[in-house]
Amino acid sequence: GIEFEFEDPDPDMRPALERIIEQQIGHVETDGSLSQGLELITRPADFEAWHGLFGHEFAQVRSSIKALGGNFAGSKVGQHIHVSRAAFSNVGHLARAVIFHQFNGEYIFHLSGKTQDNFERYSHVNKYSPSTHRHGQNRSELRTALKNRRDDRSRALNLTKEHSVEFRFWGGSNLESDVISSVQWCHALIEYLRTMSSGEAIAGGLLSHSFHEFLVQSVEYSDALDMVNRRVPARFRE
Repeated sequence: GIEFEFEDPDPDMRPALERIIEQQIGHVETDGSLSQGLELITRPADFEAWHGLFGHEFAQVRSSIKALGGNFAGSKVGQHIHVSRAAFSNVGHLARAVIFHQFNGEYIFHLSGKTQDNFERYSHVNKYSPSTHRHGQNRSELRTALKNRRDDRSRALNLTKEHSVEFRFWGGSNLESDVISSVQWCHALIEYLRTMSSGEAIAGGLLSHSFHEFLVQSVEYSDALDMVNRRVPARFRE
């Protein structure tokens, strides 16, 4: 599922919004990070559903919200994509996704569409640091986060959820094409990393330009590729 924050300039529109969402694809909640805003939370849907009827119905709901004055593209709003942990083959697969974000911080920032301040505050890519276990053994913060879900929830890839992993770096957008593009990008990264060997990772597989080659060769991710080409400077793609 996806969380979409949006600014709501008129409190009187909330009952109408709640009716729209309850009848179709999810629900609406208040959002504590916005002084005057709401959060649209969709029900879970797979990759194919986002490209089919569900995605079409969802686009209609967003259009209705925008017609009532809702703004999904404010400077303080964001879009958080929750992916089931079952989508990852094992903990090594998930670890590669985390390390990809760590190695390619500037790429992720440009892709996000966020301001620098918003990105660093709500979806940073700060490096994990070593820590010392109570028995004197070295345990990295990353290992603790992967094993016990004890981590900073404001990372670009949030590991604190029990049943899902949250790609929380996406900035808000009023364009429906950006929604599909972001879904495709997350799906593409997971599939790209699924069978990557340690040798491939060491040889540069975890760098953004290697992932970009995968996007170029995968027609099912054409919208994601278009977004990357629009947002990310060429030096992170070549």
